[in-house]
Amino acid sequence: MAIATLPANTPAIMAKQMLDRAEAEKRIGSAFQSRKINKNSGSTLILSRWVNAAISTTPEPEGQNPTTQALTQESYNGTMQRYSAAFATSRYTSDLSPLDWTKGMTDVLMTQVESTRERIRYNAAISTTNVLYNSPSITTVQTVNGVITLGRLQKAIATIQAAKGQTFTSDATGTTKVGTTPVEAGYYCYHHSNANPDIRNIPGFVPKAKMAPGNYPIGTFGSVDNIIFVSSSEFTPAAGAATSVTNSSLLSTGGFPDVYNFIVCAKGALVDVSLGGSGKEGYGNVETFILDSADKSDLTNSRSVVSAAWYDLAMLVSFDWLVNIKCAVTANPA
Repeated sequence: MAIATLPANTPAIMAKQMLDRAEAEKRIGSAFQSRKINKNSGSTLILSRWVNAAISTTPEPEGQNPTTQALTQESYNGTMQRYSAAFATSRYTSDLSPLDWTKGMTDVLMTQVESTRERIRYNAAISTTNVLYNSPSITTVQTVNGVITLGRLQKAIATIQAAKGQTFTSDATGTTKVGTTPVEAGYYCYHHSNANPDIRNIPGFVPKAKMAPGNYPIGTFGSVDNIIFVSSSEFTPAAGAATSVTNSSLLSTGGFPDVYNFIVCAKGALVDVSLGGSGKEGYGNVETFILDSADKSDLTNSRSVVSAAWYDLAMLVSFDWLVNIKCAVTANPA
């Protein structure tokens, strides 16, 4: 039976409804305590905390006062920076294309802003000098040669607990009624999603679906002991950074293993600061602008521009309450 075919000059139809696209993953902000500063109050911010004093178990002698101590503080300085991004298209495209380019530019711009803010916070977290590696024998990024283990995670936790770092979550009781597992009060561990198979292989791992209900952050992958794992594809590794290692079982770039950060932190280790004002709610004073009219720089309104600008500051404010464990990941999980 003959089948009719469309002539070659049949016009194509462009559907106006756009396909889904990848959105920004906002994860690490759950570890940050948020602060605001008012406009016109300066660009440099000093955050301070009082330092706990040494204790004495010597009884007070009768009739004598205790020796006075001097109160001390520790301070962390940061400078507010302005960030911006913009998209533009021609008036021809804006007026004649069946697609809504102004809305498209606005949507993609906000995704870019969210990803940028996530990277700023991630960079602050990995700025710590409190670093462990995949085993006690490894002391440099160039020699990283293994994946994350429970032992290294608990070594990081022990360091944080020795400094009296507090957990983010409370104990959560499981129930046989819905088949959930009790979860200890936990610290957060932020990691790239490429590490998910290795984390699943850690003894005692409980996936998010089986964790007892609790106030877990968006992106929670699961838990082990007192660690809540938060996964994101935004946490980029150092590609091919383990330049002294060749190991086909590890994910590699250029023949050398990629090195991933596993950020283990306690409450209060990180702070982000935004500028007080009338910006988009929840975005830390992000202001968006749509320039779609003629002016002295665009006499005939030949371009349509969508832009965003904001002030931002992310700070690590305790080197005792955050540990970065640097490991590789398995290339082809079994």
